[in-house]
Amino acid sequence: MCVLARNSYGGLMGFSSVCRWLNNFDREASKRNNLYALNLFVGYTKKSPDVLVGEAKADPEAMEDRLKEFYHYLKGCGYAAKSRTAIYGAVRSFFSWNNVKLGRRPRGFGKGVTYEARRLLKRTEIARMVDVSPSLRDKAVIAVAAWSGQREGVLRALRWGMVRRQIERGDDIARARARDNLKRDKGKPNKRRKSSTNHNPN
Repeated sequence: MCVLARNSYGGLMGFSSVCRWLNNFDREASKRNNLYALNLFVGYTKKSPDVLVGEAKADPEAMEDRLKEFYHYLKGCGYAAKSRTAIYGAVRSFFSWNNVKLGRRPRGFGKGVTYEARRLLKRTEIARMVDVSPSLRDKAVIAVAAWSGQREGVLRALRWGMVRRQIERGDDIARARARDNLKRDKGKPNKRRKSSTNHNPN
């Protein structure tokens, strides 16, 4: 059974080990992503960050084993290979910046993502993607892609002015219609793809 804490990360900032770690990152998005990863590990171990650092310094090998177990636990929680690798790496960096040297990263933990064919994302998986997205723009792109079923090229070419009237009238955004001749980022016409949307995930 997967039970992981996804509450606010603000409480982690009260620990000196966390502040020391985050001082090495400039971008707020990086800080949020790293805090998200550490928050999951803290919830998994049910121990504070400072306690984890102390235990890791006393027995680095045992903490590395615990971290590997956490990596495999994330798989049971539905996290993709790339997400598990990113979370695993973020927690390792937390220990590294607190002067804890863990063992070598297993080669298998750095493999690329493999996708399941003909699989639709569940509502809970889409909600999780929106929740962890670092910006409002990214959240909007994921939500529109999920509810419209449009291809990546159409979404990149879509502009606010194309759907503004429907939104201002309060129309169903999933049925908003834009012009047929959308252009991609490079300015090439995309004549064969129409941007009318009428799809909802199960």
